[in-house]
Amino acid sequence: METTSHFTHRAIAITAARESVATLNEVVRATVIAAGANSCIDVLVNGNHALAAGLAAALEKNPPETASGIALNVWYLAFGDKAQTLNVIFHTLRRNAHLFYFVDGYARPNHDALALLERALTDDSGALAATGVPSVGRSAEQQHLAMQTSGGLHGNLFVLAESAMNQIRRRKFHLPMGLYRVDSLIGAVINFNFDPARYPWTPARIAVVPKASWSFTPLSLWKLRDLQTHLKRVWRQTAGALENMAIKDHLVRQRRVAEQLPATAPELVLNWWHGSHGPSLQQQLRNPAWNLVIRKFKESRDWSDAANPPLRVYGSKHAVIATPEHQRFTDHSPTSPLDTPT
Repeated sequence: METTSHFTHRAIAITAARESVATLNEVVRATVIAAGANSCIDVLVNGNHALAAGLAAALEKNPPETASGIALNVWYLAFGDKAQTLNVIFHTLRRNAHLFYFVDGYARPNHDALALLERALTDDSGALAATGVPSVGRSAEQQHLAMQTSGGLHGNLFVLAESAMNQIRRRKFHLPMGLYRVDSLIGAVINFNFDPARYPWTPARIAVVPKASWSFTPLSLWKLRDLQTHLKRVWRQTAGALENMAIKDHLVRQRRVAEQLPATAPELVLNWWHGSHGPSLQQQLRNPAWNLVIRKFKESRDWSDAANPPLRVYGSKHAVIATPEHQRFTDHSPTSPLDTPT
């Protein structure tokens, strides 16, 4: 089900799941402004068909003003999981580009953010990725300082160089499905240049660009929906802490390559938890929430929807030129079908 497309300078993926149509629409329009000519923007909505359909309707009613050569597509993925959504970007959409940008569905990139990230990669031949830095939000200043001193990759806005994407595809590296800390894993893999046994941990492989930033509407704890989102985020951050320890065990202690990670986050975490280097009883007693999270990891989950191909629900007038492989995708966009290149 893999597919390729004509070459573009920038391939930009916006991932979304729980945002409102209005929020995601704003992000799409901000990204169009920041993208520049010869760009392909793919919006991938996972596990929320109403959001995908609502965005498609909003864009059809009021299309953004796109420069010539900017393609805009909206895809629906039945499987509600960000890690698997990124795997689809890596290995199924397989855009051909010089630069591969990733934007969260609630982060409106500043008009110059993508250009600043590109410049950072151009100026640093040793960098495989570049990351933006938050400038708004309660923890923005703290994250800013931490990233300036320790490096890292911020999942709201980052870019991979073509060489990094080529390695991901050549190695058939997949993020474990169900993983919360996707940005931490991608950052760690890049710092090790995909092979911890051969390369030392080198934070300089990710260029940190403080001026490349974004804006967003903060959650309000006075709104029930926002409060629920916040509580889910706190719970998932606890799970993410365990994921990070399991990832560290795989990459740092065992020195195993990235493509040997388990297929799912529960398998990753449980292998570490029950292994000889899992947490001690004393550590478990000091962190009672860990045991609650482990119970969640042990629950069975149906992963079968992950195999479903993306459903394209919107395509702009500059639709992505398609190879025959593209036609394997189901296309329910209200615009004309994807064209085959001449």
